[in-house]
Amino acid sequence: MDLDKLETWAERWQMRFNNDKCKVIHMGRGNQYHHYTLNGKPLGKSDREKDLGILVNDKLTWSSQCQAAAAKANRIMGCYNCGGLDHHAKECNLPPQPKKCHYCQSTNHMVAQCPVKAAQPANSQEKFDIDISSPTNIE
Repeated sequence: MDLDKLETWAERWQMRFNNDKCKVIHMGRGNQYHHYTLNGKPLGKSDREKDLGILVNDKLTWSSQCQAAAAKANRIMGCYNCGGLDHHAKECNLPPQPKKCHYCQSTNHMVAQCPVKAAQPANSQEKFDIDISSPTNIE
């Protein structure tokens, strides 16, 4: 068995494996649920484990990975009404806040109709156009 070879290799190189960090996931319909040992101690069983940042479960479905990703996104996003990170908008005591222009933060218009943005040059290069045909004194 491969675990026996692993034990032999570890002994030869004077290494030890931490049995508490080694788990067995039984996969497949016809799995006989064998009991595995490493260093003479039984390995723990698990129905899901994280491997290279991906949650793998015994049924090879994505539900655990999707739930974990959604929970992480919700923790980061927080409440869009008040900006609090300890709750979500549906749990917030404040009423929904009016939408704001992303450019000037006004609640009277959205960014497409923003007069402040319209007054700015369309191209950022236009802001820095310099006439180099006439010399100037730079001190």
